[in-house]
Amino acid sequence: MDEDFRVLLAVWQEQAASVRAGGGAVTNVVSGGTQNGPVLQGRDFTHTSFTAAAAPPAPSGGAGHSAADPTR
Repeated sequence: MDEDFRVLLAVWQEQAASVRAGGGAVTNVVSGGTQNGPVLQGRDFTHTSFTAAAAPPAPSGGAGHSAADPTR
């Protein structure tokens, strides 16, 4: 209904198309055992940083035993 708005929107859309990064598909996979710390999932991150606490200590006592195991 607003011709000026339509024209300005079309100009903006052309400009926006030139900076668009790809088709938008994202696949996030976290694997490989226990993960300690933050996981950031998404796409096209810039100037992003974060810190995490140290990983917890590994359980002692060998395979199949925990520190709370009364049979040890």
